[in-house]
Amino acid sequence: MVNWLSSKWGVLLKVTFIGILYQTQHYGKLYLAFGYIASGSSMLEDTNINNWEYSLLSGPAMLFISAISLLPSSRYSDYATKPKFILIFSCICAAVFTGCNIFATSFLTLLWPRVLFSTLSSPIAPMNLRIMAEFFDMKKRGFASGAYFLSLYIGLALASLCMLISVYVGWRFTYLFLGLVSLSGSFIFGILLPTIKNTKEKKTLSQDLKSLYMNKTLILCVIGLAFKYISQFTRSSFESLYFARAFPDDVSTYSILNSIGLLVCPWSPLILGKISDDLECKYPNIKVYLCAITLALPIPFFIIMYLTTNFALAMVCLYIMSLFSEAYISLSYTIMINVTLPHIKALQTAWMMAITMFSGGVIILIIGFTYNTIEDLRISLIISNTFPLLISSMLFFLITKVYLKDLKTFEENKAGLVNESFFNEVTTSH
Repeated sequence: MVNWLSSKWGVLLKVTFIGILYQTQHYGKLYLAFGYIASGSSMLEDTNINNWEYSLLSGPAMLFISAISLLPSSRYSDYATKPKFILIFSCICAAVFTGCNIFATSFLTLLWPRVLFSTLSSPIAPMNLRIMAEFFDMKKRGFASGAYFLSLYIGLALASLCMLISVYVGWRFTYLFLGLVSLSGSFIFGILLPTIKNTKEKKTLSQDLKSLYMNKTLILCVIGLAFKYISQFTRSSFESLYFARAFPDDVSTYSILNSIGLLVCPWSPLILGKISDDLECKYPNIKVYLCAITLALPIPFFIIMYLTTNFALAMVCLYIMSLFSEAYISLSYTIMINVTLPHIKALQTAWMMAITMFSGGVIILIIGFTYNTIEDLRISLIISNTFPLLISSMLFFLITKVYLKDLKTFEENKAGLVNESFFNEVTTSH
């Protein structure tokens, strides 16, 4: 058992568990505090939050701050001598500032825990993904990515259940419980993680950024994901509010069914990640094509779900979307990491997350400022989901034209770095 826990699959289990706790806090604070928890409790009334303040707290208060914090924290993570302890510290801070929500009485007392949470927890996702990439080579990375991204959806499902918990015990106790569980779990699994070796050859920030900007696959992936996350962040911030207002008699039922639906999501990244790993030697572009197709498939179901006044039909559409809409996540990450040099993996992840957070945050602000009625919110959700997903799908089809060339360039650059490192070690020893 001890040997298995220290193997690469044991490492994957540990970072996945840390990811579950982080994502439960992240979505519980960023979106579901106002979406799920607020829909099931008196949180908005207790803190006197209006639509504009809600959009500020859902968007800039966390998305923009996280985006700004990600780049320097990931830069440090790439070259830190003991990155495991950075991860543990960030997890502890995330748990503490999640618990601080119990003291909220106004806009400002909801704002400051989110700002500190976003700043100090920013290394968690890049570090987890970097650890995963270190232990799995290109041929197994699609399946491993799908397994890791289980944490995203399990965290979402657990956060969705906070809506039901808050109905019975209130939103303050819900946040206290979430903070305490996350604090203990993150610390225990963080300590069990192995030490990671960092590259001895430190490049300048401009050199590392140039490696990212010169890569056409990365550029198109990041732009495509920016459009995808417009849909993602809009849904996370407003979809639960929409269901609570469109179907007020079914709030508890929605909480339970939505949690179950979120648990359906992870299987498509896992299954398609494994299939694409097995077929990649024969069809090198298969990950890119699967990503492009699964991004476009949910579009008609989004339209039906937001237009119907039948709760059962809306939930059927939600479940069908769950089968396809999240398949992109392991595929797109694997595509990007396959063409990213080892010493900038955390920087690449942070760069992607920063851009997608900015784009998603802007849309949240616009919707929060413009909608007044349930019909306004319905139209906003349709537009912000259909058009961005269509554009994202088209961009991934364009990646098929450059991906193989960038893979070849990556292998050449990687070989060059290994030779350079070997030469420097020999020179130093003499």
